[in-house]
Amino acid sequence: MPGIAPATLKGLCPENEAGFHYMMIYDEIDLLREVYCEMSKSILNSNGVILILTYFENPRTVEFYLKNMGIDVEQYRRAESLFIIDSVQQFFNSSAEDVVRFVELLNKRAIRQGKNGVTAIIDMDALFHFNRKEEFKKFESIIGQTGNESKFRCMLCVYHRSRFERLEEGIRDSLKKYHKSCINEDGTIFSQSI
Repeated sequence: MPGIAPATLKGLCPENEAGFHYMMIYDEIDLLREVYCEMSKSILNSNGVILILTYFENPRTVEFYLKNMGIDVEQYRRAESLFIIDSVQQFFNSSAEDVVRFVELLNKRAIRQGKNGVTAIIDMDALFHFNRKEEFKKFESIIGQTGNESKFRCMLCVYHRSRFERLEEGIRDSLKKYHKSCINEDGTIFSQSI
């Protein structure tokens, strides 16, 4: 399976811009690993903050793969530049608004600390875990495609294809419309009309 080129991932979150909202639907966990590792490396090397809300892998597994990429996980944690959180814990007893507010607060703190803002990779499959399918549309609509410059630098919402395809077609279509672009498995980027 072809991977996504690091240059493609780096181009998703330009250094001097903010508010980008993307979607990725994936089949293989290896692709998701490649994405969170490459994006983390790029963001951390450019004085940014990375938040990973993981579902299919526990935070220790994510740390393992980041370390294999040469990322000093402990150093970045101490510097409050790297946050790896189980998305089930984050979404449990939280509304869509709570999660967006959490990302926004992290972003404001990062900027106050002289960093380039927060890039969040959020595994949305946790909402399937709680059977809260109505929260998908609510979460994505709160963020939308534009007007997020003060909330985050970049947000990538990831969905496993098998679960995403269980949603009604109308819901799938509306979720896609809330994102600036969708990243395909082959690494191509499909831009949405704004």
